[in-house]
Amino acid sequence: KMKDPEGLPTNIAFSVGSSVEFITTGAIVVAYLLVPKLFTLSYSKWLIFYLSFSHMMAGFFRSLSALENKWPDGVLCQIQATGAELFDLSIILWTGCISAYALYTVYKVQTNLIIQSLFFTIGYIIPTVVAVIAFLYDLYGPAGGDDGTISWCWIKPDRQYFVFRVGFYYGVVIAVLAWNSLCMLLIYIRYRRISRKLAEFNGSFIDLVPIRLLFYVW
Repeated sequence: KMKDPEGLPTNIAFSVGSSVEFITTGAIVVAYLLVPKLFTLSYSKWLIFYLSFSHMMAGFFRSLSALENKWPDGVLCQIQATGAELFDLSIILWTGCISAYALYTVYKVQTNLIIQSLFFTIGYIIPTVVAVIAFLYDLYGPAGGDDGTISWCWIKPDRQYFVFRVGFYYGVVIAVLAWNSLCMLLIYIRYRRISRKLAEFNGSFIDLVPIRLLFYVW
């Protein structure tokens, strides 16, 4: 049980935010299931589905922190931490896949079955392997340690586990953010060149893509 009531507002906000994420992205997943034609429109629709599904599952597992009175550091804690690690990491990696797909589209590179399989491996297989490794090496526990201020579970906060937090999540976030930024920059450069070519024919410069595109990734 929670030992320190000072962490209650944080835990409530965490649970509510996770529940809202589960409901809103779950609605997108349900819409896809009710309208299967969405899957046939283009591969980009599949990418949106994958990202939404990961968000939905991440919200579900993180919302389990509302049941913190049933643990800490028990079976439910391990389930919640494993699911959260898997799907939170999946969310980050799927954004990288979506940026890659946007880049391929702009440069007219066809996304064949091999590339789609690679995306699926990056978005789901790798996070699953990472989450299972963390579970097998007993890396999960109360995210705030044993002081009871944090109700949810994740990789333990002790100093010896810091490298795992960086390697299994924060480092990936930084790397994918850099990748997404690079993709947006290359897309911007591509459209600027097209705009200049159009200007040669039209006599006036038409900016096809705004500079704010570079900041969308943030």
